[in-house]
Amino acid sequence: MVAPGATGPRLAMERFTREHGWSLADTAADADALVEIGELDEPLTAVAEVLWRQLPRPAVRLSLGDEVGVGEALARLPERLRSWRPTDEPSEEWPEPPMADRAPDRDGLRLDVLRVPLGPVLPYWPAGLRLVVDMQGDVVQFAEVELLGVTGRTRPYWTGETRSAARRLDAAARLLGVAGWTAMSTRCQILRDRLLAGGTGTFVATEVDRLARRVRRSPLLGAMLRGLAPLPGLGDAHERLSNWLAEVARASTADEAGPPVAELLNVLPDVVFGAELSVVRLIVASLDLDIAEITEPSHGGISHG
Repeated sequence: MVAPGATGPRLAMERFTREHGWSLADTAADADALVEIGELDEPLTAVAEVLWRQLPRPAVRLSLGDEVGVGEALARLPERLRSWRPTDEPSEEWPEPPMADRAPDRDGLRLDVLRVPLGPVLPYWPAGLRLVVDMQGDVVQFAEVELLGVTGRTRPYWTGETRSAARRLDAAARLLGVAGWTAMSTRCQILRDRLLAGGTGTFVATEVDRLARRVRRSPLLGAMLRGLAPLPGLGDAHERLSNWLAEVARASTADEAGPPVAELLNVLPDVVFGAELSVVRLIVASLDLDIAEITEPSHGGISHG
């Protein structure tokens, strides 16, 4: 799990696992290590404790504070797993799952409504974001934004022209990953890391242009993203993805910064209202939300419903 502002060590972790053929688990049940990246505040620490109890044993836990030593710390995980021994930790009782309530739907019928928290730990999900939604069937009837891990010491990572371009590739990798196009998501990550390592802009721009053409020509991706979550000045999810890649290809990210993250968080509950649960993660990924850009230590309670 990643704290807001810990983008540097997160990228180092992703690069190490990719280069060593390791996979990142989608759920706690599939994991054998919990890697905590960045400074976890009290709410994020509570989330980490819940995750840790969900990991099947043997399992190990690791905290990464910055980019220095990420590879060395991760390289020791296999040995730590091999040397794991059971402990006498008392088992804890799990709370009962919440029951569905009832509320009127848009047609005035009283239907079951279930409150579901999304985040802050999901694949390709913005660090520190929790989106609490009320579901009737598979449709969002209410949404509220909560932010975790934002402190007075949180600083954004994506500053400067090179990092701004890398951010576009990181955002594209996340959206393509949520959409299920893993190969293209990984390619975006590789180009992102090459750019951050000082790779020539010409090579990266050429590769991104080739990648962008494949994205534009994909009928399945178009069916998933076209018309999804349109926003004034930003277009729909497909346009936003295409624009990110086009900006990197023509090296013009410095002049094309997106709207402040606070504005996007303010409209997020409205954007997901009425959407099916299956597309909420696509909507969130298409907005490229960096919670570290929030200047106030607390920011939440934004809702619609």
